[in-house]
Amino acid sequence: MGFLTRILESGFDVRPVDHNRRICKIRNYLAHVAVYQSSLFITMACIDRCAATCTNVKYRKFYESVVAYRVLPVSILFCFLILSHIPIWFETEYVLSEFNVKVMRCYARKGTYRLVFNTFFLIFYSIIPLTLMSVFGLITVRNIRHKLLCCQTQKSRYLRKKDHQLITMMLMQILLFIILTFPFAIEKFYSILTENNVKSSLTIAWDNFVKSVILLLLYTNYSDSFYLYTLSATVFRKEFLAIFQKKFKETTID
Repeated sequence: MGFLTRILESGFDVRPVDHNRRICKIRNYLAHVAVYQSSLFITMACIDRCAATCTNVKYRKFYESVVAYRVLPVSILFCFLILSHIPIWFETEYVLSEFNVKVMRCYARKGTYRLVFNTFFLIFYSIIPLTLMSVFGLITVRNIRHKLLCCQTQKSRYLRKKDHQLITMMLMQILLFIILTFPFAIEKFYSILTENNVKSSLTIAWDNFVKSVILLLLYTNYSDSFYLYTLSATVFRKEFLAIFQKKFKETTID
């Protein structure tokens, strides 16, 4: 829904979100829930990889699928609950466009709530997840190195190779997440710090241009996983080709 309305706004200058309070609230609520979930799921994947490579049986239990089945719905519900304030405090308001013309836009209510909302977004979408990703990523690398020193059998070498590719996928995902999403959090914080400043038409135009580029990077983050995994891991390519060949044979037989 968020991507569809963005296409209508940027490509056709159709802004249903900005002129309808209900759509404004629902769209921003669902869009922000999806954004927070993407950050949370990558963090959970890092913790899962860390548990999978841990030598301590107590911690390795978190790698079991039953844990994922329990944690996943709880994490989804958690995102919906902590963002339940959005349908209440988001509203439409008039702002200056790049042409110095007042236009209606949908965003967090101006004032203290907007400052708190953007600070909350910066901390819980970027700073905390990136910190956790980095910490658990480093622990995972340490666990892999420990396994390299302890186990030297043929089976262990195969498992190490597979683990190495999975770790590479995870680290690449973390790196791209930082590059593609952190600017968005910074831009939101910048917008609240400068919203009361008197800006020229050129400054407003530059702000809107930078925001458009940052949004493009943000949307790229949600569509790059397949290409990232395909390029960075042989195990993923083999699994993908095996599934594709299996489906092709089934279609041919039918």
